[in-house]
Amino acid sequence: ADSERFSKVSSGQWRVVFEKGRAAATVATPTEEEAPLRRALLERGVSPTSAERLLTAHREETIQRHLEVFDWLVSHRDPKVSRNAPGFLVSSIQGDYAAPKGFKGQAEKEQTRARAEERKQREDEKRRIASEQREVLEQSQSEAIAQFWASLPGEERQRLETQALEAATSLQRDLIERGGAFARATRQSLLDATALLQMPAISNGSANLSPALQLPARSRQR
Repeated sequence: ADSERFSKVSSGQWRVVFEKGRAAATVATPTEEEAPLRRALLERGVSPTSAERLLTAHREETIQRHLEVFDWLVSHRDPKVSRNAPGFLVSSIQGDYAAPKGFKGQAEKEQTRARAEERKQREDEKRRIASEQREVLEQSQSEAIAQFWASLPGEERQRLETQALEAATSLQRDLIERGGAFARATRQSLLDATALLQMPAISNGSANLSPALQLPARSRQR
């Protein structure tokens, strides 16, 4: 198949299959002393002479960009590189071909990652600030609720506690009857909600409370 006429054998070696007679040839491996861009061109089948001409006539950034595009085309088995891949690479550099649709170079990928990281950091910071503000609000409301109950005479406290428990839903009543930690937490949430109902100054902020401190629907309707 056309896509099999040019394939990478190993690092530094590419297998080129010519149309006539299907003869195969292996490009020589460049030495370690070669300049990185020259070595990259040779590894992709460009002749030493053509590589020198390209390096002399074009900016390194341009060559590097087209090397990335070339590798992307090869990895996607694009027909453009199926017949004469090295020739296409040389022509793309000389003609400064536009990058194909869907291609993203290394620089663009890094910019995308950087923007995503910045966005994540901003979102994390917003969540952290919101969490801290929520903790401060809940702490201040908890202290205000405790002071409210402590300030009540015994008879009034008993009346409001009874009112709070009467506002419980069937599920809350079941939890209280079972006893244990859930019963204590449920009972306390009912008492807190009743306190908020009696304290307009902090009741307005009850929408920002944790679910345990939300006002029961029936209490809000009274």
